[in-house]
Amino acid sequence: DLAPLAALQEQLVLAAIDNLELGGVLVYSVCPLTKAETLGVAERVLAKRPDLKVLAPPASPWKRCGPGSILFPQAASTDGMFVLGLTRPE
Repeated sequence: DLAPLAALQEQLVLAAIDNLELGGVLVYSVCPLTKAETLGVAERVLAKRPDLKVLAPPASPWKRCGPGSILFPQAASTDGMFVLGLTRPE
């Protein structure tokens, strides 16, 4: 069941942000490519923490995916991944 996992991931990201210094960077990265664990977590975190700034996405072969970026397995002969870089502006 994805809902409890996505809720836990959201809690972990929010807890990490609470401990992030001003100017610090947090990278949320997951291998599952489910909407619940990628865009879902990203959108809920950003809705709860509008003070955060989203960092620029990685370069190709990464593709923009909402506020984050996604890497498809066929694009880099690797596992799929989602990444969201966040910072607390000074």
